Amino acid sequence: MGVFLVIGVLIGIGIGYGVFYFRYEHRQSIDELRGNFTKVQEERDHLRDEVQEYTEQNKILKSKAQMLLDQNEDYAKVVSELSRYYYILRK
Repeated sequence: MGVFLVIGVLIGIGIGYGVFYFRYEHRQSIDELRGNFTKVQEERDHLRDEVQEYTEQNKILKSKAQMLLDQNEDYAKVVSELSRYYYILRK
């Protein structure tokens, strides 16, 4: 029973050393990837905020455009009435 315990501890130490060795060997690559990942997350958050802001601005612009279209329609009716009266007066 003690032999299996020793073998298990040695295998565990071997696996731990292997993980440490491979982590240490590729340390620069991993650090670079972590840095890139952080930059991408920050850019994604910034873009998400911009999309939200543009969506709100789009809603405001749509409502203003609809209001202007309604006003334009009203003004077109007024101009047509004035044109008709002007035509009658000239006649």
